[in-house]
Amino acid sequence: MPLLNVRPDYHGRKIGKMLVLEALQKTVELGWPRLDLYTWPGNVKAVPLYKKCGFFWEDRDETTHLMNFIPALYRTPLLKPVLEKLDWYEDSVREIEVKPDGIKENGFTFYEYEWKQDQKAARVRFERTSRGISYINTEQYLLELTMQDYELIENETQHFKLKFINKTGKPVSFRAAGENQGRVESAFEYEMLVDCEALINGKLTVHEGEEPSVWKTHPSLVVKVWLDGEECELRLGLHPKQPAKIKGVSKGNLRLLHQEAELELEVENNLKEEARFHLSFSEDELVDLTQREFTLELLINERKLLRIPYRVKKYGFYNPLISIMAKKNDGGKLIFNSSAVGVPLKSFGQKFGGVSKEYWHICNGICQVNIRKFDYKITAGRNEDMHQPFAFFIPKLGKPYTTEFYKAKPINEKALIVNGGNPVADGLEEVEYTIKTHRSSFLDGTMELYLNEEKKQSSSFRQKEELKKISANLPIRGIKASNVSKGRHQPG
Repeated sequence: MPLLNVRPDYHGRKIGKMLVLEALQKTVELGWPRLDLYTWPGNVKAVPLYKKCGFFWEDRDETTHLMNFIPALYRTPLLKPVLEKLDWYEDSVREIEVKPDGIKENGFTFYEYEWKQDQKAARVRFERTSRGISYINTEQYLLELTMQDYELIENETQHFKLKFINKTGKPVSFRAAGENQGRVESAFEYEMLVDCEALINGKLTVHEGEEPSVWKTHPSLVVKVWLDGEECELRLGLHPKQPAKIKGVSKGNLRLLHQEAELELEVENNLKEEARFHLSFSEDELVDLTQREFTLELLINERKLLRIPYRVKKYGFYNPLISIMAKKNDGGKLIFNSSAVGVPLKSFGQKFGGVSKEYWHICNGICQVNIRKFDYKITAGRNEDMHQPFAFFIPKLGKPYTTEFYKAKPINEKALIVNGGNPVADGLEEVEYTIKTHRSSFLDGTMELYLNEEKKQSSSFRQKEELKKISANLPIRGIKASNVSKGRHQPG
């Protein structure tokens, strides 16, 4: 079924609309659930067109991002009768304003489509961070998935509600099932015959993992519903947090053995009540802590700074495991771990690698290379500051060029010392390609990057090709990059 049959506009005023709708049609044909659009902040004249074509403007400061969920409607069997009766473009009654969109409830942000034609009407809501449907209201049914809080504490039991209203006037076969989705554990199944209304109270637990990013789909509660056999998937994105947010830094770029230094640890209470936090640092061969046990009492959202003296025993990357117990006023306890502290103990002639919460690091002398886990952006300088004048980005294969590799996790990673440098190798794997990267940092401030592609043409043969070799000279007394050389393959 086409999204819209656009009549030719002989005055040329609908060309932009036609291009947008063609992109949506292609998205539906490819089976993708969503179309994303990035533009520049000043492009406000085009916003009404985008919104009329089904886009929602996300409320963010660092980028101008719009999302279109019309393709997801066509992937939902339960909504097929709605799309047959209503024209999603012509019958839309959504209010269009030149400002970011969003209905905010309990920390969630929802985007709502609404259509009306004579006596026919329908509303569908999408939740922002799950990129999924959370609410459907048609002439026949009402379905809604709700929670009291968007921000959750890891490993605590949370509750949700699934509401169903039958408007058909006859019994409807209602089945709902949840399943464990990555970090989110909520496996259940209900089946019943509903005359008027059904309400399901469910439980879920979000286990420990990476902090969600606004750039990616969040861990989500996913519930599948069948009404007389017609399927619909409901979603709510979640923002899981540890009971306490912990940041750790140690000032200074060079260390001397047996030198006294100070680690600054910031602890913030994420619980919705006052709590006592007991922190215990693991023993480590690199440093000698004057004190390894600490206790803090924090009010709601309160932050406190701990200054922890230590002595350097050995050069390397200090990333201690911190065991934490949070004790609530009612006596309840939450136990969790943190590896938020990542400190390179550097000196002249010392070579090592390390892993922190957000980066892979390569250190050689006072210079270091930082590979950001989120998007594999690579910078080099004297510290982990990502605002450097020179950077390497994730490989792009094409044409058309793809940026999908930044979403993939490394299939392996290792740190080793070779030829006086300090390479780190990892692999990024997609369906048809494996990209292997090798990065080196040398004492003279030079960084080298090698990329190798392995194309999976068959199960028994892989074509290998060196994509590019890049080196950049980063002077030890500064961070300005110069003398960049590229091999025979130009980066995509």
